[in-house]
Amino acid sequence: MSYTSWAILAMVVYGANAVLLKLALRQVPAEVALAVTNTALVMAGFALVVFRGQSIIAHLNGSLSTVYLGLACVTLTVGVVAFYTALSRGPASVVVPIFAMPIWWLEMTIGFTC
Repeated sequence: MSYTSWAILAMVVYGANAVLLKLALRQVPAEVALAVTNTALVMAGFALVVFRGQSIIAHLNGSLSTVYLGLACVTLTVGVVAFYTALSRGPASVVVPIFAMPIWWLEMTIGFTC
């Protein structure tokens, strides 16, 4: 599959995820939903590492890529926690489009450039 096919699949599935998550958050606290859904994500990640014969330790070698990976962990964590919290408190029709907004559009809107 090409990278564009993967991107389209991600868009469709993540959009469906937001709807299902909003429905679940009617009765499940955001923290519980976060723990359950991301546990499944981590398990899938480890399964892919094993299936594809990769080594996590081999890639955590202190290089600049490792630093970037660590920073990505922080930003992903903050972003996902913020998304779940926002979705639990507000309407999906408002939260999801803001969450899905491309960062370049926001940067252009407020006068920053990449």
